[in-house]
Amino acid sequence: MFLIIFISLIVTLFPEQSFLADSDAIRYQRRVNYYEGIKGRLVSGELIELVSVKALTAENQPADGPDYKLAFVAQGGTAPHITVRELQFHYGYWLDNVEALQFSKWEQGKAYEFSWPKQYVISQKNIRLQDLGAVVRLDSQPGAIERVLPAVLYDSKLPPAVIQSYAFTFKTLHDTQLTCTLAPKSPGTSAVAITQPRCGLTRGKQSQTIVWEPGKADLGWYTLRIEGFQLADNERLEQLVHFVHAQPFPSNLIPVH
Repeated sequence: MFLIIFISLIVTLFPEQSFLADSDAIRYQRRVNYYEGIKGRLVSGELIELVSVKALTAENQPADGPDYKLAFVAQGGTAPHITVRELQFHYGYWLDNVEALQFSKWEQGKAYEFSWPKQYVISQKNIRLQDLGAVVRLDSQPGAIERVLPAVLYDSKLPPAVIQSYAFTFKTLHDTQLTCTLAPKSPGTSAVAITQPRCGLTRGKQSQTIVWEPGKADLGWYTLRIEGFQLADNERLEQLVHFVHAQPFPSNLIPVH
């Protein structure tokens, strides 16, 4: 009886130390051919940080499958780099360093699918699919100019079909006043509308999402420009996100192992 009371007291006073075994199991580490786990709160030194670029389809609804899946349309032979993380910080979930990406052959316009089991971390923390974002970069590191392939996140057996919209999530280091414009990457073309909510006052370290519904927009590369100034010191900042609009999403997905 005394032992039970003592253990309960330790759990109450030192919860982190009391679950070291659990923490070790779900901490960020290598899982087969990728890295996944809880990193905790990370502080980026970038004035603007791109958190996610997702393509949203009617099939994005959770289906309670054993795996989460990520699909994207390849552009040329450049190997992409995948990062999956929470849209808003809760646990500090992180997935990256997918080793198979560096050994695959990429065909223009083909759709590829990477899947990973929920059992290691997702199920342990009950992390919902809609709470996750993803960036599929064509460059190895984040920067002021990003080239990305919009990612579809899902857990159903059916592959994604028609892209209904694109969701861009970012956050700033400090409170910032921002404006956003989106236009085809080809020079001399005009900007197109971004669905509400638009950029505006952005609180530091708080993720903000803007959505674009392409409708009948031409296929190809587009550029999202995020620019503005910090409220505290008027320091200007700018982020360019080049992304490709592909429609419809290819039905035959090539697995990435």
